Amino acid sequence: MGGMNDIDARFERLEPLIDRALALEGAARERFLALCGEIYPDLENDLRRALAPEDGFPALGGLAAELTRERAVDRRGQRVGAWRLGERIGQGGMGAVYLAERADGAFDKRVAIKLLRGGDPRFGEQLDRERRLLARLDHPGIARLIDGGVLDDGQPWLAMELADGEDLDFWLQGNPALRARLDVFVAICDAVESAHAAKVVHRDLKPRNVRVAGDGQVKLLDFGIARLLAPDARAGTTRQLALTPEFAAPEQLGGGAVTARTDVYALGALLHLLLTARSPHPPFDGNWASYAERILKLEPPSPSRVAESSHPLALPAARLRGDLDAIVARALRRDPAQRYDSARALAQDVRRHLAHVPVSARVPSVAYRTGRWLRRHPEAAALAALLALLVLAVLGWALVAGR
Repeated sequence: MGGMNDIDARFERLEPLIDRALALEGAARERFLALCGEIYPDLENDLRRALAPEDGFPALGGLAAELTRERAVDRRGQRVGAWRLGERIGQGGMGAVYLAERADGAFDKRVAIKLLRGGDPRFGEQLDRERRLLARLDHPGIARLIDGGVLDDGQPWLAMELADGEDLDFWLQGNPALRARLDVFVAICDAVESAHAAKVVHRDLKPRNVRVAGDGQVKLLDFGIARLLAPDARAGTTRQLALTPEFAAPEQLGGGAVTARTDVYALGALLHLLLTARSPHPPFDGNWASYAERILKLEPPSPSRVAESSHPLALPAARLRGDLDAIVARALRRDPAQRYDSARALAQDVRRHLAHVPVSARVPSVAYRTGRWLRRHPEAAALAALLALLVLAVLGWALVAGR
């Protein structure tokens, strides 16, 4: 029995690392594995084995075996409700995602089917209770929940609207201009505000849950899913499923209450990413206790300070100082009461910045308001400068002539 306890304790340390690694691909995953190897050298081999498609993981218990078996199973062609699974288009700690189409011929439609891992045993009942609420999320920027249920073998699943475009962090690889980044961010805020008006909090806003199409239109994924997976769970028991550490609010990491201002914090983290190509939090190392302690104690760095490290996709620090630094700082306040009170208020401040109007996140000094007015009225500013030069010239001429 003692051996099983040792195994359980070991996998308890390993599970969040596996979840995080499954959500990463390519070079990003390799960087994460290297970081884990430095911090937890005793877990590195097990972690890499868990991610190797040809390897099994029977020695570390049921959940580890489930993870590796899930990756190996090819579910293409399987019937799920009224849908038939096609190719797998995603894999993460929450489960696998498949492209699917109607199998009953009722109409022609394709969706994304999420086969969820680790759902609450009452998932089916909870889905019935929540479906009406989630159906109210009628906004062009939110991917709709279309169907869902539990298979005969207990596998929970959801059919979601298929979203075009690419994940926010991949879209950022194109190095868009500042205006394009801020326009996309405002669109994200508008979608989140619509959900909050329907009493739905996302709880896990992150780049992989934001799709950006070629025309800049956004579509947010997975609204309400964190609550569906663990509606009554205590903080910490489902945190791997319900949040992403690099974009989670301090109250989530510390086991506090989740509110609309929790999403405001995540929006601030997304804005920080859009401006600097980095999250305001350090990379997650798998140790929840120490990571939460750091986030709860340290203020996130300002975008302009992060941008000075010369990431190729970061905007120039000079363009971030002032308004944008202040907006991000207010959204990322550790105390929820000190943040913007809504996604709408955050978006309004970004719109004010774009319009060269004073933002609410800064102290409204005379110099600041004057500077904003001059930015809004460049012709008047140029005329005033010309008049000032003329006055100086006349005064200078008068002084010379009077000698």
